[in-house]
Parts: sequence; structure tokens; C-alpha cells
Amino acid sequence: MKWIAFLLLGFNSMDACSQTYVFDKNHFAIVNSNAAIRNVSEIGYHKSLEIISQNTDDILINSSSLALVNTMLVSSLTQVNEAFKDAIQIKNISQTVLDISSVSKQVFD
Repeated sequence: MKWIAFLLLGFNSMDACSQTYVFDKNHFAIVNSNAAIRNVSEIGYHKSLEIISQNTDDILINSSSLALVNTMLVSSLTQVNEAFKDAIQIKNISQTVLDISSVSKQVFD
């Protein structure tokens, strides 16, 4: 028991000088300026990512609009094609009616 008491007294009487603090103003200023530059770079990086994301969204919207316009053009051209086919059929029908009337006139004369 005396031995434990002696050890405890021995440890309490020693000064604990395991670490000392050293403050270097120049190093502290350099670390702070590096942190500031890193923070500014990070903010710039995130802003450029936001711009890229916005441009990607704009491209998506433009490509969707382009697909819609393409569909509308194809539909319109199909309608024009059908109108031309109808006009050609009407022209052929009228030509046939004229041929029938001229032949009928010749038959009755």
C-alpha cells in the first residue's frame, strides 16, 4: 500500500510538459489566405456547375422544341401532299368528264 502511495505522490509531483504551443503569425496568415482562396475556388466551381446544369437544361428544352417542330413540319407536309394528290385526282376527274362530254357530243351529232 505504501508503494502505491509513493507512486501516486511521484506522479503528482512531476510537471507534465508533453506539448508546448507555438504561434507563428506568418504561418497562420498563410493558412488563412489558403483557406480563403480555396473557398473562393470552391464557390467558383459550384457556380460553373450551376451554369453547366442550366445550359444542359436549355439544350434539353431546345431539343424537345426541335422535335415538336419536326413533327409539326412532317404533319404539315403530309397534309400538303394529300392536298396535291386530291388536286391531281380532281384534275383527272374533270379531264375524264370533259372527255366523256366531248365523246357524247360526237356520238349525238
